[in-house]
Amino acid sequence: MKIIFLNCYYLRLKTNIIDFFNDNIGANLFCLQEISSDNLSLLSSSTFKNFTTFFSQTQNNFEGYPNYGQLVAVNENIKITGFESIEIFKNINRNYGFLQNIDLEFNGKKYSIGNVHGMATPGHKNDTRARIKQSEIILDSYKNKDSNKIIGGDFNLNPETKSIKIFEKLGYKNLVLEYNIKTTRNEMAWSEAREKSKNRGYEYYGKQKYADYCFVDKSIKVKNLLVPEIKISDHLPLVLEL
Repeated sequence: MKIIFLNCYYLRLKTNIIDFFNDNIGANLFCLQEISSDNLSLLSSSTFKNFTTFFSQTQNNFEGYPNYGQLVAVNENIKITGFESIEIFKNINRNYGFLQNIDLEFNGKKYSIGNVHGMATPGHKNDTRARIKQSEIILDSYKNKDSNKIIGGDFNLNPETKSIKIFEKLGYKNLVLEYNIKTTRNEMAWSEAREKSKNRGYEYYGKQKYADYCFVDKSIKVKNLLVPEIKISDHLPLVLEL
C-alpha cells in the first residue's frame, strides 16, 4: 500500500502539485490538507477520476481562501468500510483542528487511516493545553478500532512536544523520527514566515523544520517513508509505503 500525506498550500502551485499527483497516481490513498471544494471539482474530474473522494470543509474563509478543508482520495478498487470527520479543536478565533478517518480493507487486512490538520496557532508549534487535548482526542478516536492504524498529516507541532510524544508513549511508531527525516518544510515556508513578520507584524519563530508526521501502530510492516524535497507546496509530501 502507498499513501501520500500533503498540506497542499491551497493549491497555490497548482501546476506543480497536479504534476506530482499525476506522477504518483499509482498511490492507493491521498490524504490532503489545505484544499478547497473548488480544488476538489478540478481534481475529481481529472487526477482523481478513478478515486472515491471525501471532502470535509473546516472553514468558510481562511486567510482569503474560501471553502477550505481536507480531502481523502481512495483508489476505487479498495473496499471502504467507513468514514468520519471529527472536529478536534475550534475557538472563537477560527483556529481549527480537524481529523478525517477512513476505514478500509486491503489485501485481506483492515486499516484505519487518519488525515490530520492540527491547529496552526500559536505559531511557535510548542505545547499548549489545547494542543495536548487535540492529540488526546485523535488517539481516543482510534483506541477501540480493531484495525491497523495509520495517522498522518500536518500536526503543526515540534517533534519534542508532549503533543507528539504522547503518540510514541501509546505505542505508535513515529516514522519521521525513525527514518531520520531532516525537515518536512522548505524555503517557501520560511520565507513566508519572514515576510509575515516584516510586513504584517506576525511573530517570527525562526526556521521551523517540522510540522508533518506519520504514525503507525507496531503491527504494521513499513517498507519506506520518503519525504522528497520538491517545490509543490510550503510543506513536503510524506510518501508512506507498506
